[in-house]
Amino acid sequence: MPEDKVILNHIIKTDEVDYSIQEAAQALDGLRKFAEEPKGRFKSKEQAAAIVGALQGLDQLIILPTGGGKTMAYLVPMFMEKDLTTVVILPFVVLVEQVEQLCTSFGISVQTWRGSGYSIGATQAILVSIEHAIMPEFLDLLISLESNRRLARMVLDECHALWTQEGFRDSVRRLVLLTRAVKVPIQLLTATCPPSKVDKLRVNFGCEDLQVIRRIEDRKELMYSVQYVDKDVNTLEDLNLIIENYLRRQIQRWEAKDRGIVYCLRREWAEQLCESINRTGERICAVYHARMESADRRKVLADWKEGRTRIVIATSALGAGMDYPWVRVVVHQGFAQQLIDFVQESGRAGRDGQPAEAITFFWPRIEEMTAWIKEEGRKEMLEWVKLDGCRKKFLSTYLHGEGDDCISQGVGILCDNCEGVLATGRMESVAFGPAVTGRKRPRDTEVTEVEDSIKMKEMLQDLSGKCSFCWMAGEQDHIEHNAWECRYKSL
Repeated sequence: MPEDKVILNHIIKTDEVDYSIQEAAQALDGLRKFAEEPKGRFKSKEQAAAIVGALQGLDQLIILPTGGGKTMAYLVPMFMEKDLTTVVILPFVVLVEQVEQLCTSFGISVQTWRGSGYSIGATQAILVSIEHAIMPEFLDLLISLESNRRLARMVLDECHALWTQEGFRDSVRRLVLLTRAVKVPIQLLTATCPPSKVDKLRVNFGCEDLQVIRRIEDRKELMYSVQYVDKDVNTLEDLNLIIENYLRRQIQRWEAKDRGIVYCLRREWAEQLCESINRTGERICAVYHARMESADRRKVLADWKEGRTRIVIATSALGAGMDYPWVRVVVHQGFAQQLIDFVQESGRAGRDGQPAEAITFFWPRIEEMTAWIKEEGRKEMLEWVKLDGCRKKFLSTYLHGEGDDCISQGVGILCDNCEGVLATGRMESVAFGPAVTGRKRPRDTEVTEVEDSIKMKEMLQDLSGKCSFCWMAGEQDHIEHNAWECRYKSL
């Protein structure tokens, strides 16, 4: 069809991977059959390159943003390769369950390996947690699949867990040895991988020709903010009360499907905060942490999604694998352990594309109470918390090596620091009209510049103390109210 040819010509205009129009057609046809969408399209040129590269048998590091379709990079190839088996290693139990459901719903034969019970046959996908993957019995299974020429590739989803999950240190070392025991392509997938980590992954997994596919995309629907709560806060209970009051105000304006998440650095702090919020007898929230039984964790998430609770108070155990679109707010009690954790956790908000808030309630004394956090990650996180500049630009530069401030982007919600500069008029002076070197400017140009400068000063004076959104809309009577709430209602 002519239409298909136009689509394919667009797809191959990428330098992430070299492939022909025939290979692009094969990948697109597989995606359409997989999704049962005759006119389906790739979400991006990066997703197209990832699927084609997987079918070519390349070692890959695929960095796509939340909602960017990175899971398709291995689901579509395994759907197309009916007679081969893809091994998917997952760092979180909740992820194993979700991928198992995805495979089943799309007609992919799947088995989950939990130490035993696997029957060799025409299984397209084997899912395994990191802890089970490093067992000697699983290595025997991999060798058997390779010797029978059935092993297509090994996938490590959410690969950032290799350096964010402290408890996986020994497991990760053994996992690297496991992947080198068989000669098959490796796929590493994540939404967050700083450039500084790429070479480490390349060396650890022995992938000299690692294909790196990265899509840079800031979360324009998120408002990042930090609320300093030093005054009148003497205990953790005082901090919890401030967070509780904030959450209750949020719930009052939520729709029925809207939800919230609060992240705490310690399990005991999460339990204490949850107990404080539920003390009135109304069960608003529930706790989620790694020491809970799998069935209990599933119930907490089910109750939350179905509306029996509105908020989950969690540790970093809920940092990935939870896909619920209508999270309106993510709160951090104090701060996150490191920036990658923060990006993953705050990224749970606004996945429906609507405005959402990622707010950190920073109490300086928590610095003294968290000396156990690894210094490198702690230092980067606190630098972001205490930042004067644009928070979005800081995160993007850390994650991708480049970034723009949220004012310059032209679209999207401003962070609290950029919002504050606009609201208070703390801007550098602006020279209206270019100066002409070596020539005296006409008098009318000088007069215009003076008039423009006066107008700018008058504008800033008029704006001082007012909501900038109401001021721009001409509603001069709105003198004092919360600018974020005003803008939230207008979006």
